[in-house]
Amino acid sequence: MEIKSDNQTKKELNITIKTPKGDLKQTFSKTNKVSAVINYVVQKLGLSQNGQYELRTEDNPTEALQPERTLVSYKIEDCSVLVFVDFGKAV
Repeated sequence: MEIKSDNQTKKELNITIKTPKGDLKQTFSKTNKVSAVINYVVQKLGLSQNGQYELRTEDNPTEALQPERTLVSYKIEDCSVLVFVDFGKAV
């Protein structure tokens, strides 16, 4: 019988999100889509819903995470750091 560690059985992730206005710390379900995390940051920072935003990993800040994919699909782990990018193109 395989014994799973807390990280393997844990369904939530504590994530730090770096933003232009400072770091945000929040817990998300592993199955949350990237778009849900972006929406959380937009709402928390009071940004325009019509803006252009991306999330990237701190390990690979040049590659945008696709909004329709889940956090777990990118193998994002507990205590990961994501980078929020605001293109400043709110309409």
